[in-house]
Amino acid sequence: MNRYIRVVYFIIISLSLLLFSCSNYKEIDITPVSVRDIEVCTFSDAPLWNVHKHITYEQAVEDADDICYLLNTCYIAYDEMLKKGFSEKTFLAAVKDQFADCNLIQRDEFCNFLYVQLSPYIQDAHASIEGQAFYQDADIFFSDYYVRQSARGYEIVEPSPDEYVGSIITECLDEYLFRYPSKGENVFRLGIVSVYPFSEITVQTASGPLSITLEKEDVIEKTEDELSAFSTDDSLYIKCSTFDPDSLPDKQSLDAFVGYADLVKQKKYAIIDVRENGGGLGLYQFNFLKAIFMNEEKSFGDYVSNRILLYKIDTQSDSSTYICSPLIVKSLSAFRDHYVKDVSVLGNIKSFNTEYQNDNPHRSLVVTRNTTGIRSNYKTEYSGTLIFLIDRNSASAAEALCIEAKSVFPESQVYILGENSFGAMSNGTPLQYVLKHSRIIVSLPIQRQGGEVAYFQGEGIGIYPDYWSTTEDLNETINFITGDSKMRSLLTSLFYKETH
Repeated sequence: MNRYIRVVYFIIISLSLLLFSCSNYKEIDITPVSVRDIEVCTFSDAPLWNVHKHITYEQAVEDADDICYLLNTCYIAYDEMLKKGFSEKTFLAAVKDQFADCNLIQRDEFCNFLYVQLSPYIQDAHASIEGQAFYQDADIFFSDYYVRQSARGYEIVEPSPDEYVGSIITECLDEYLFRYPSKGENVFRLGIVSVYPFSEITVQTASGPLSITLEKEDVIEKTEDELSAFSTDDSLYIKCSTFDPDSLPDKQSLDAFVGYADLVKQKKYAIIDVRENGGGLGLYQFNFLKAIFMNEEKSFGDYVSNRILLYKIDTQSDSSTYICSPLIVKSLSAFRDHYVKDVSVLGNIKSFNTEYQNDNPHRSLVVTRNTTGIRSNYKTEYSGTLIFLIDRNSASAAEALCIEAKSVFPESQVYILGENSFGAMSNGTPLQYVLKHSRIIVSLPIQRQGGEVAYFQGEGIGIYPDYWSTTEDLNETINFITGDSKMRSLLTSLFYKETH
């Protein structure tokens, strides 16, 4: 399954489902909207809708107009599209011009055209058309060169033998340096993160310019989702490759992931492996951190609303923002009835104006903002160290787990290891709509995260780890933190299987 499709099916719903505990909302905009009869669907339904291979010109124009309606009334980042110059009039004119001479239009051709027309205005990994998300994918391109930071500058220490070993780099961009402790203290690997292929970078040494070859690291593709754990006297390793409960093998439950929190509190180190975890229900990562953070039942919901979900917020201006319209309520209700069936979705509906739970004749689009902005003074008694393993396919709820842990626990207790993650955090809670004639599925998020999210570099770029590492060096990087030789031995066989 390619990466675009994986994001659509694995990111069942984002961390915004957790916000049912936040009740303090302020309406910041109310606009009357007309009501259109557009079908909604859930992720589980999605594959069933792809049935029409051709549509007429008139049907294409009507579907394009419905996309404009959806963007205007169901997409939290529509205002950002307008800032980038999006015009519904221009968009519709482009569709009409492209297909004016067509009696029948191939569905795939129409879908691709819509994507191309909207791409310049949307940078959002949670927004998609037929599973093709709107974002640029950034990858790490590494070299074989390592440098050690010293009082003299950056000294080349590998590869050896090499004529430049021992040379001091006199000029090197910060974006080329990636902390790589598996090779030693204060060691950096040279490379670059880019959305475009990079084959070479140049740094200046005392002996002259040095051109360095780069290669993109291979991704370790998982064969199936899994939830497992093992431990030593000091450390616990947890593998969780999805937060989608329907993706796990029979008899496995994500409730067990939450249950591992009790074991976490008994160990000095907890290694939580969310590589290849494309996201899912944020409720699980919420409860996992809650169980570690709290030693008794206190107002964790209030604490989380102030500290985790709004990240580094100190003022009300950083609070999360939501959009609500009749179609959104219809879609949330379908999600609740068909898939989730728990209080989180009900609470998400309640977080909006309660009039939308009924058939109210005054149909409006409402934009609300959570105005809770005071941090809790509660301190956790957890004193261990959390180590999160990520790669470029760790997305949405998996990214939220890492960032939330960084936000809640002291910085010295949380490490993120691996590569940059997928990058699906700016907006959340994607809901799905079906275009009437083409049956194309449009997925649009309804929640915007508040303020600057710490550690997050952007859509498609993701979280930068504290310590960079490829799979072959990951065990040494973990051991750099834990010093646990027994866990190192157990992980050696695990990581060997992943690379062979």
